[in-house]
Parts: sequence; C-alpha cells; structure tokens
Amino acid sequence: MWRLSEFRLYDMFHTVYRLAVYIEDQHRICFRSYNAQQAAESDATLTTWFNLTDHDANAHICLYPDIPLHYVLKRNTKTWTTRRRNINIVSRIYTVSPKDIEKINLRMLLLQVPGAKHFEEFRIVEGKLMPTFKEASQKPGRRHQNDESFENALIEATALQMPSQL
Repeated sequence: MWRLSEFRLYDMFHTVYRLAVYIEDQHRICFRSYNAQQAAESDATLTTWFNLTDHDANAHICLYPDIPLHYVLKRNTKTWTTRRRNINIVSRIYTVSPKDIEKINLRMLLLQVPGAKHFEEFRIVEGKLMPTFKEASQKPGRRHQNDESFENALIEATALQMPSQL
C-alpha cells in the first residue's frame, strides 16, 4: 500500500547519534592493519564534547545527550559545528555494565551536569573535588540510581514484558 500510494521510501527514520562513555584515557579504539593510523588518531565523542564546551559559549547549557540536537559532529575534523537545519535526532548513550561502578556513575553524571570541560568537573560537588565518580554522584543534590530504582524497573518489566523477554 505504501508503494501504491507513492509515499517516500527514504528519510523515514530518525538519525541516531551514539555517544560514547568512558573513563579518562580509557576509550576503546578498534582498528585493523589497513586503518591503524586512522584509529590511532581517532577521537571519541565525549572528548570532542569537552573541546566544544571549552570553545563554544552556547554549549555550556547543553547536557551531553542534547549536543546532537544542536550540533553536528564532523568526523574528518573531529569537531562539533552548529546544526543548520532542524531534523529528527535521537541521541543514545552507550549502555554500561552495572559491574563497572565508576563508568556507570559517570554515565549518570553525564545526564545531569551541563557543559563540563573535563572529567574532573563531574567530580566537583559544592566546590570540593571528590576522589571518585561514585562519591560525586551520591552527594545530596545529585540524583542517584539506587536499589529502589532497580526494583521499580523490575516491577514495571514484570507487568509489561513477556517471560522470554524477562
């Protein structure tokens, strides 16, 4: 029916930006022998976001997942430039294993702290530099995902999901 009605068969889906989460100097690089130089020079989205917030005053109010709504990542220059047209975009931060405590707390802080310029800014709470991301995310005033939120997610899943999905 879609083809008979001559509707467009392209531009039907949102653009999805995948945003990396990693601890400082620990981002993954995948390379093969034919592109080793290119992989060695690669820069991940989180590092380029820090560069953007350092140089662009408008980026200070944006959270990490909101950056693709306002900026476009130029892969060849590894920089964010202002988005000119308004298109449907979904940003997705990679999932993190609950076993990796520091990384999951950093992921939660990325959803709360706008315009950070460096990893250390996520650990600053009330003017004090916390030793870990976990301690920074557990301070009052910061939303923290605790056991109660996990229990609520499981209760919701049991009501909505089929047994094979659970």
